[in-house]
Amino acid sequence: MPRKFKTIKLCLTSILGRTENFRYIPKYLLTEDFCKLLISIDPYVLQYIPEKKLNHYLCLHAILKNIDVIDFIPEKFKTKEIINFVNNKNNEIGKKHFFSMYSI
Repeated sequence: MPRKFKTIKLCLTSILGRTENFRYIPKYLLTEDFCKLLISIDPYVLQYIPEKKLNHYLCLHAILKNIDVIDFIPEKFKTKEIINFVNNKNNEIGKKHFFSMYSI
């Protein structure tokens, strides 16, 4: 498909309900705002965002939506804030798996 037809709207439509279609989104469209929008729709899209496009803010946004995406957050973004949030949520729901700051 020609580049001029690859718009944010088209890419957004293509991944609704099929997060794995993320890999077809051109890198030039992956702005922080677009990534945040995608994470708002489906936090699991975090696993497809290239690490060089990630930042603490996007990782925190994803974790606030669903703590299970912790597995897709690169170690360098697993801050004390994120780890504490996950541990507190795990404690609330009775999960046995906790993260330690020593693993960061």
